[in-house]
This record gives sequence, C-alpha cells and structure tokens, in this order.
Amino acid sequence: MRFVLFSTYKKNLLLTAALMCAVGFLFFHGASSVYAQTTAPATDALQNLNSVNSTAGLGSSSLGVIIGRIINILFGLLGAVVISFVIYGGYLWMTAAGDEKQVTQAKDVLKNTVIGLVIIASSYAITSYIMSRLFGAGGLTGGTELVGSNGSGGVDLLSGYDGGSALGRVIESHDPARDAVGVPRNKMIQVVYKFPIDPTSVIDATSPDAVYKTTTDANGKEIKRLVSGPVNGSTFLIYATAEGRNTALKPTDVWVTIGSEGADSTVVVYDPIPFLGSATAQTPYTVELSPDIKRVTPAGQSIFSGFSGGYSWKFTVSTELDLTPPRIISVIPTAGGTYARNITVQVTFSEPVNLASAVGEYDGHSKQFKNIRVANPDGSFVSGVWRAGGGFNIIDFTTAAECGTNACGQKIFCLPASEKLEVRALSGVLAQPGVNAQVNPKLSLQGITDTAGNALDGGGENAKTPWSTTGGKPSGSPVDDFYFSFNTTDATKITDPKITSVEPLFGANGKDATNPFTADSAVSATFDSLMKASSFSGVGLVAQNPRAQAGFWKESVDQTTTVAGVTNSVTKLNIKHVSFAKSQSYAPALPSSVQDVYQNCFLASGQNSQIGLQCTYTDPTTDTGTYTCCNGVSSNENCNLLEYGKTP
Repeated sequence: MRFVLFSTYKKNLLLTAALMCAVGFLFFHGASSVYAQTTAPATDALQNLNSVNSTAGLGSSSLGVIIGRIINILFGLLGAVVISFVIYGGYLWMTAAGDEKQVTQAKDVLKNTVIGLVIIASSYAITSYIMSRLFGAGGLTGGTELVGSNGSGGVDLLSGYDGGSALGRVIESHDPARDAVGVPRNKMIQVVYKFPIDPTSVIDATSPDAVYKTTTDANGKEIKRLVSGPVNGSTFLIYATAEGRNTALKPTDVWVTIGSEGADSTVVVYDPIPFLGSATAQTPYTVELSPDIKRVTPAGQSIFSGFSGGYSWKFTVSTELDLTPPRIISVIPTAGGTYARNITVQVTFSEPVNLASAVGEYDGHSKQFKNIRVANPDGSFVSGVWRAGGGFNIIDFTTAAECGTNACGQKIFCLPASEKLEVRALSGVLAQPGVNAQVNPKLSLQGITDTAGNALDGGGENAKTPWSTTGGKPSGSPVDDFYFSFNTTDATKITDPKITSVEPLFGANGKDATNPFTADSAVSATFDSLMKASSFSGVGLVAQNPRAQAGFWKESVDQTTTVAGVTNSVTKLNIKHVSFAKSQSYAPALPSSVQDVYQNCFLASGQNSQIGLQCTYTDPTTDTGTYTCCNGVSSNENCNLLEYGKTP
C-alpha cells in the first residue's frame, strides 16, 4: 500500500507540474500570436470572454483576476500535497526503528518531494509571468487589479477598453460617455481632445465631398481650412460589439466635422449616416480611436503618443430616435441685469449639443464663428472665443480685450464697458423645415444643433415661451433663435472663489467605516460662487501608481444653495471616473487656472485665502511667492500628490 501511494504521488505530482507548464506554454504561444497581429483582435477576444464571465454571474472582477484565483487555488492544493508527503516521509524515517528498507523508502519520498516542489515552483513562476503578460501587473500574486492602460504603454485588455488612462490626460471627454445606456439611434459621437487635432488625420481630404472653409486674415491673405468630410480610413471605427470590428461602418458612412475653424480645434464630431442599432432591441456598440489621429503640433505626432495603441469605449444604443430639439435652460449673466465688465457669458443647454456647431472664435477676419455671438448696440460683434465647459451642454465666452489681472497674475478679459450687449444663439438650418432630426451634416456649422441633428428651439427673446410663433413646430433660424441682452459697467469685480466642500473628505480610506471610500466613490468639489466652466480643463485626478491611473472626465453643475436664509448660486464640479484600482491612492488636483465667472482664480493657498477648505497663508522660511495647498497644508513648494491620496 505504501508503494502504491508513493508511486501515485510521484507520477501525479510530476504530471500535474508538467501539465501546468504545458498550459502556460499554450497561453504564452497564443498571446504571442495575438500580439504579433494587432492588439484590437486580442481586445475583442478578451472582451468576449469577459462578457461570458459577466453573463455567467461570476462577479465584476476581470477575467484575468478570476483565472489567477483559480490557478492560485490549484497551486495551493499542490502545496498542501507537498507538505503532506514531507510529513509522510519524515514519519517513515522516524518510525523506521533501524529498518533500512523503510529508511530508503523515506529518503525516496523526500527526494521526489523536493523534485516535485522544484517543478511546481518553476511552473508557478512561468505561469505567473505569462499571466502578467496577458492580464497586467497582478499576475498570480494577487496584486493590484489595474484599470485601463499606463502612461508607458502597458495595456490592461481585461478592462474592456484600450488606452483607458488616456481619458483625462489626452481626451478631455467624449459623448456618449463610457458605458452609457439609452443612447438614441441617431446619436453623433463627439470627442474633445486636450490638444488641437490635424484635420487631415481624421477627415479624408481626398474625398470629393470634403468641405473647406475659406477666410482671409487682417492682411487679406487667404486661409483655407478643412472642416468636414468622410472619416479618414480606420482612424475611427464604430461597430455593434457582438458582431466585431470587421462589421464597422465604412468610412463613407461616417461624416466628420472638426470644430468650427479646422486646424486649431480640439473638437471632433462623428456623425454615422445610417441609424445605429435596431428598432426592436438594445444594441451595445464599441468605438475605436486610432493612434493615427495626429496633433497639429508637434506636426505628425500621434495624439496618443506615450500610450499603447489608441482608445476605445462602449455604450448601448436604444431602440428610439431623438426627435427633441435642445433648449437653453440658463444663462450668465441674467437677462436684463447689470454686471461688471469682466463677467463671463455662459450658456447651459438642456442636453449635449454638437460642439462643432456651438464653439469657435470670432476675430472679424480669419475666424468668423457666428452661430452664437455677443453683439454691440451698433450690430458689430465682440471678438472672443466660445469654449466647451464641463460636459457637452455648457459653453462660455471670453473676449479678446485684456483689462487687468487677477490675484494669480493671470490676464482678465473684459466686455465693452457701460454698454447694452445682446447674446444671440442661432438655430440650425433644417434640410426639411418642420421636421426634426433632419439637419444636413454638411450644413451643421450653420446654427446650433444637438447631437442627434435637431436644431435649437430658441423660443425667441429670453426663451420665455418655446416655439412661441410656430405652435411647437421646428422652423430653424431665425424663428427659433434665442437671444437676450444685459448691461455692463466700467468696473471689474475681483473676489477669489473658494471651495466650501469636497467629496471624499481628506484622507478617506476604504477601511474607515466613518469616512468610507470605494473604487466607485464620487469625487467632487463645491465652490462658493458660480464658476467658469471651461476653466476646469486643467483639473486632474492623479494615481500614486501610474499603472493604476484611472480614466476621468469632468462635469460642472450650477445649483442654488440657501445658508442661514441667504440664497446663493454656486457651482459643483464632479470628477467622473472609471473604477479605481484596489489598494491604490488617488488625489484630485485643482490648480489656480480654475476661475469663477468673473475670471478670478481659485487661490488654493495664498494671502487672500482665509476661509473654506483652502490653506490659510503662512509665510514659509523661503518665500518664493508661489504657494500650494497640499491636503490642507500650505507650502511654497509644489504639492507632491503621490505622498497622499484617497485609498479605496
């Protein structure tokens, strides 16, 4: 009986170890074959496996983590077997009582146990290496479960997204958002980048349908800009996730518009010509952005330089079309009011709008964006720039006229002094008057539309009654324009904005029951006044471990608060993010580039910061004149965000 047990142990242990090596080799060989082609098929395959994982009800952990856990259990069982035979061999030796045959048998048990242990340890090391190559940094060690990709090029395919950490660092935001549901079938897809995009890298400039805009500069020199046309090759792919990337829409089926002026725009809007999905079932879709998308400067550099591959995300298309036009729900300044001349004009829409139709610059010469404009009493337009704010439903206007500096030394730009000014937003040009969702994509720059092609329902002056002259039927511009007026003084208003609350609280920890923080906790900051939405572009969310960097984007919401009977209008900044990696620290970073609607900077740590959650100024030993607020502590050095943070 003893011999049978030993023989079975020896054979099974060696066979098991060999089997683990063989499985590892097959994994490695398969992975090498996949990577030798492109990362996208690998992404498809792993996404499909993750879908099976989700459907099977195996939880929200990634496939790699589940496989790692299973293999860990198997190796744990083998370890227990090894320990058992070590004990068994020792027992035989201790109880031999001079029996040479039993001593020899005990030595053989221990010797083969050591051999098996070496094989198991080698198998574990090989398998762990292969798993780390396939599924990220954790391997089989139970380490950090990473999200997205890291800045040095490593991609966690198990996240279901390629280039995940590019969101927030290269891509400011996109619409639809990641994992959005209920997306209309006639929805446009738009992306806002951190840097201006080379139009020829996203638009097929050789197409006879390509649209150019020609203007002249102050010296009469002609400037020609590529603004729209069919998509350039495979730089943008959209396809039903279940059907795979081979079924992506053809380039001629996607119309691309880049900003309102072409070469200096960060906004790219993709309009699928056929309706997405079906009228009978919800349809998940995947969008892929290629690394062939280039920046304007440095010329020819990929927008995803420093990241592995491009970027992709998913959303689910509903069975419905969006036939509801956008409306303007609030404006700053209030219609009919009188304000200091450094006020920012800010407009909030009822839904995301096509930013290519709603943002741009007017300088009277080469840049003549007029879909929404600020006009003087004589009808001339005020020079300035309309920019996207927090999300896709807010835009704001900054003039080109400098008029001073704020507490941070930043330039302030002012509207004309002591004037009555009019703000007018033009409705879109309808291909068929009276019919929603029929704006011709080639005319999308003429008037404001939403992301389903519905022209603005302006409702006339101050939008008191929507469609007041048309009985509720869309007619486009000028009937459905929106306009209002306000007055300026010759003064400027200088008052620093402050933060009144943050979420989570400083030092929040996932293990603290009184101050909890999880991988999906909200991150936000509420200010004591209305803020300039476009100034939030510099806000960041930093991970202690760069490989655990989570994709993020921002949304700002203006709201009314009442404290001690006093009503005040304030802005809450929400930093949206994908799930944080486990056991990692994170920290939001709000720089002084954040401004209120009067362009006053958020002075986190300085002589004017006396209340709220900012740091009260303290004179440091070495006075550099520059101060930061790091986790509630004033300093004259840059804040090292990696030394603290929020740990889920």
